[in-house]
Amino acid sequence: MAADPFVASIRAQPETFVWRDAVDGRRHRYTPDLLAVMTDGSKVYRSVRPHALLLRDTELCGRRTRIELECALRGAAFEIWTEREIREATCGWPLLRVATGAEASLLANLPLEVGSEASPAAPPKLIMRIAERLGLRGPLQAGDVFFARSMLTGILMAFRCRLDRDPVTGLLVWKPAPRAS
Repeated sequence: MAADPFVASIRAQPETFVWRDAVDGRRHRYTPDLLAVMTDGSKVYRSVRPHALLLRDTELCGRRTRIELECALRGAAFEIWTEREIREATCGWPLLRVATGAEASLLANLPLEVGSEASPAAPPKLIMRIAERLGLRGPLQAGDVFFARSMLTGILMAFRCRLDRDPVTGLLVWKPAPRAS
């Protein structure tokens, strides 16, 4: 994050969220690992978890909804970063990758809901199937790339870097763009 030009500042373990469970009255606590303040003024609380652990406990011991609410009350988003997102953000030609800060800024100008006035058309069925298989919700198109939030981590992801149909077999083929040298 220190190298991301869209991150203005980072604070480690910025605060602890504390609340009482409405059902059993138990007290709960959660401390996000980081608070990133972006250059556009938006804020994102980020937690870092091993991917395997997150898959075993996607709801963070039943606290995830409340954690997301606490972040929203502070005007921020909530994301969970695993070693997979960190690796995918920095390597190769992935079909699915973490969206860049510039791409996130581009999306800020798009309507949030498909079908609203001046909204892009609904994504093709193929894109919806790919998004579903990749665990993404609400894909929006910007140029030849689609963007959606990961249902597992909440991170804005970019996918579909040129899918073509093979004329002989009819199979879908992923053709990555040439790497910049």
